[in-house]
Amino acid sequence: MTAVLTDGQNGVAGQKIRLTVDHRARGVDTLTRTETTDGDGAARFTWRRTEAGVDDLRAVELSDVQPQQDTAQHIWEGGPTAPVVT
Repeated sequence: MTAVLTDGQNGVAGQKIRLTVDHRARGVDTLTRTETTDGDGAARFTWRRTEAGVDDLRAVELSDVQPQQDTAQHIWEGGPTAPVVT
């Protein structure tokens, strides 16, 4: 997932973004990661899930002055499958 921080049309570099992933699955902890935006204002996040379901996402700029934030959902259609052995 890529979170992009902009000021008008311009990306904002060097800002920390915190992503919180709520897996909505019983017994699965909420995941929190922090990344720094690149020259285009993009912060890239990766995570894995082993089964189908919905993750609720919240990205927050870690700033003392009017931090930007946004939410989204990621829908996992299915988890990895084991190879079939014949």
